[in-house]
Amino acid sequence: MAGLEGAGASHARYFNNSAHSDVTIHFSDRQVKAHKIVLASQSEHFRAMFEGGFAEATSRDIHLHEDDPEAMYGALAWCYGLLYDGKTTFESWRLDSMEDPWKRTERDQWTYLINLYATGGKYLMPKMQAHAEEHFTLRMKFAKSPRYAAFVPRHGPVFRDTWMGRWPTPAKLLYHTLGDCAKELRPAFVKAFWVLAPAFKDTEMFNQLMVEIPELALDMLKLAIAEKEDPKKD
Repeated sequence: MAGLEGAGASHARYFNNSAHSDVTIHFSDRQVKAHKIVLASQSEHFRAMFEGGFAEATSRDIHLHEDDPEAMYGALAWCYGLLYDGKTTFESWRLDSMEDPWKRTERDQWTYLINLYATGGKYLMPKMQAHAEEHFTLRMKFAKSPRYAAFVPRHGPVFRDTWMGRWPTPAKLLYHTLGDCAKELRPAFVKAFWVLAPAFKDTEMFNQLMVEIPELALDMLKLAIAEKEDPKKD
């Protein structure tokens, strides 16, 4: 498996491995065999949990609640130097493979990275947050590339509606579901959506999204004003 430098890379082979495991992390309908020292080295949340006077310090079973299961799995994998994208690893595409990762839609990738970023905030993992933000920003830059901006309107209403359909779920996650837990990712999202807005503006889905998430509409308005004042600013 491909690993990640600086985030427990030498421990990759022990991820979800019972060898020397001293704790099992339970979340959703999953469980991961883990090692307290590895988790504590990458997460201040886990360090405080295991080194403080909490019951978890001696418990061999930790139950986590209210976390996105794919993002939680990704956070635990990160502690062992593995880059998980919600189905496999970013690098080798082999970890716990359930299907061809390239079949995942952009919406799935964006949503996973948003949840991963928020999970990193909850468990005090700033390096993982930086990684998630970097990859999310890169995906947004790709989505707003001139190629796509010109491609969408040329391929008719069916393709336009399909492409527009990829945006509401991550938008609602960024602005409503997670509150301000991933607000740092909003600017990249808004810039990409703004570039494609001319192709979407006449669709019912676009207008409904603007009504449902007025904060997004306001951020797009602010971006439009900023670009008018400084057209060269990205």
